[in-house]
Amino acid sequence: MTQTPTASTNGHARRDHPGGRSDPSERRRRIRRAIVWTFVVLAVIVLVAAVFAGIQTIGIREQLSDGRDALDRARNALVEGDVGVAQRSFDEAAAEFDEAIAAAHGPSYRVLGFVPLLGRTPDAVQGIAEAGGELAAAGTALTNGIAQLPEGLGSLSPSAGRVPLKPIGPLAETAVTAEGHAKAALDRIEASPSTLLLGPLGEAREQAEEGIRSAYEAVHAGRLLLEGLPEFLGADGPRSYFVGAESPAELRGTGGIIGAYSILTVEDGRFRFEDFAPVQTLPGNPAAWQNVNLRPDFAQIVAPTILDQYEKATGRELDGVIEVDPFALQELLKVTGPVQIPDLDVELSADNVVAFTANEAYSRFRDPATRKEVLGAAAQEVFLRFLAGGEGIDGIRAIGTAAGGGHLTTYSTSPQMQEGLQAVHAAGDFLVPEDSDFLSVIMNNGAGNKVDYYQQRQIDYSVDLLSDRTARARTDVRITNEAPDHGLPAYVIGPFDRRFGPGETFALLDVYCAPSCTVDGAQRDGTDVEPTVGDLGGIPFANEVFSIPSGTEATLTVDTTITEGWQGNSSGGVYRLLFLGQTTVKPTQLRVQIAAPEGMELTGGSDDVDLQGDVAIWEGEPGARLELEVRFSPPVPGRWWRNITR
Repeated sequence: MTQTPTASTNGHARRDHPGGRSDPSERRRRIRRAIVWTFVVLAVIVLVAAVFAGIQTIGIREQLSDGRDALDRARNALVEGDVGVAQRSFDEAAAEFDEAIAAAHGPSYRVLGFVPLLGRTPDAVQGIAEAGGELAAAGTALTNGIAQLPEGLGSLSPSAGRVPLKPIGPLAETAVTAEGHAKAALDRIEASPSTLLLGPLGEAREQAEEGIRSAYEAVHAGRLLLEGLPEFLGADGPRSYFVGAESPAELRGTGGIIGAYSILTVEDGRFRFEDFAPVQTLPGNPAAWQNVNLRPDFAQIVAPTILDQYEKATGRELDGVIEVDPFALQELLKVTGPVQIPDLDVELSADNVVAFTANEAYSRFRDPATRKEVLGAAAQEVFLRFLAGGEGIDGIRAIGTAAGGGHLTTYSTSPQMQEGLQAVHAAGDFLVPEDSDFLSVIMNNGAGNKVDYYQQRQIDYSVDLLSDRTARARTDVRITNEAPDHGLPAYVIGPFDRRFGPGETFALLDVYCAPSCTVDGAQRDGTDVEPTVGDLGGIPFANEVFSIPSGTEATLTVDTTITEGWQGNSSGGVYRLLFLGQTTVKPTQLRVQIAAPEGMELTGGSDDVDLQGDVAIWEGEPGARLELEVRFSPPVPGRWWRNITR
């Protein structure tokens, strides 16, 4: 007898598996539906939490932004010497960060800690706010210490030919306290979560870490310099320094040829210059003195060589080396006003000192020895006028601007002072951070003339970042020689060698790249050449030698591959570039173009970097030192997935 299936209540035939068990395929379908619904519910929870967190984050981010703005106002006020405004601004910053910390601890925001993918957001907010509070405390300590000085930072300015030593000790102690807070701020931001954050917060955290690291480095450098200054200024006995006057009209590695020198003695803060004299008058080989600064590394190579050569030539041991060029004199004259130079029968001012010392004096004084003596006297007179005092905070800024621009470079045999000089980038170091790309274009004049006064330099640096963290780069250096070929003394336009014509330059050009780079090839004016490849303290360079006649230009192109091109992983990364410039009379023009790795998009960078799609561009006059940073990552969904799987 045939049995018919029992009808189910929904009108469908019920299919029982033998033994009373349900169909396995049906069970799998139910499990899949349950998993799908679980993810749907989870997605809804995450979406609702994200919307709620976004609303909450708007308020907290405004507090963080207001706190950052207050820190910026405080920093600017300190630079201007307005201690009162700086103190109030640091207090405002501390209050904003305290409010952000309180909001991050609130129950409505902490609930995010239990939501997948968003649970790290509250900890990141708290980390940013606490780091900002520590930074505000560092600023408050600094301003309170400065406020105790009779004239603020101006109390450190020279007066009556002497730098006062008394204020330095208390200010150094203040800097120690400030550095402790700044280090705590850096430690806190570095310990905060950096992944699985709401988009705007992730970017804010990156910017905060960059700013806090910069602030810590500045405070750390200031502390080192303040602790080393007393010994450098002769607090424990006289200190003597070789002072070399450079002329960028004839280029050398550290800037320009050293034409004249003096010995500066400092005791108890008081300065005394010996008469400037041509370096050729020193015992020994004159050519060795004229070419002592061919290499760009002042701190590690040039300064120690000068001290060694001077001691061998004279038997006198010195305590350091100072190089100064006309642009440093220009900064000092901006605060002192014009200075009458009796031996020159001319009044030097900020408007004419560069043109006169680097060009016009060569026509007025045909005898090289006389010219170098009177130009040295001009440098001495400007310094003495500056040391007479009365400039206050403006004088401090003038020294800082000259040093920061690479126009007043100092080396000290005192390890403590030298460390401070290195920290404020006033020591002429030619060093590359481990996590940075590097570029420097250095030219030496091989023609013996002074036509570099008329040259214009354009550098284009294009970098393609690759997904395997390598990079390919191309450096184009275009030099335009606008020197006349007649109408000026032969000492200016030459020739000194029958191989060259009047106004012609003979360039010994070095293109330095990152320690992990290799030189792939080079072209001069579009034609392949084989440059000499060398190494300077672990920094590779390509060298090419060529002439540029008057009224013409030449271009050198160098292709390189950088093994460690950027830092990061498939979830995103950062590219950093350090460019070290060479002082030229006409400022160097630089253009940097950085292309993000394939599949990545640019998310931020240095303030003056222009982000154009997947390409970042910087253009301008780089000065002595330029540091650029560009950040990138995959689109948000891909980045989150990679973070989760990692």
